[in-house]
Amino acid sequence: MNRIIALKQPVASKSQGAGDKPSIFVKVDKKKLQKIYIDEIVVIESLKDYIRIKTTSGKYIIHKTLGSFTEELPADKFIRIHRSYTIAIDKVQAVEGNCLEIDGIRYTIGRSYINHVKSRIINDAIT
Repeated sequence: MNRIIALKQPVASKSQGAGDKPSIFVKVDKKKLQKIYIDEIVVIESLKDYIRIKTTSGKYIIHKTLGSFTEELPADKFIRIHRSYTIAIDKVQAVEGNCLEIDGIRYTIGRSYINHVKSRIINDAIT
């Protein structure tokens, strides 16, 4: 029974070999595991029970919630900015009011996240 339940669950496991960049494996089709490098992730968007991972090399849709996937990522590199978005802090190009810009696309910062997001981004820019 546990094997059947495990097969139904999306797989996301961290992988780091000797001299290898940090990466994560995600289940993108019914059977295919895709290796995604952590430093290539730009934005993760919630699509109800699914998420869209936008990387520098492509886009992937997986069956997982935004909250659970965000918890698996390094907290020093990613931040939740809205109930629908988690972003890579180092990919932010500009912050204006309650929006930030990544790759020419504006993302709204949620009201409950705005103070935390601005302080993290400004603190990371200073250090």
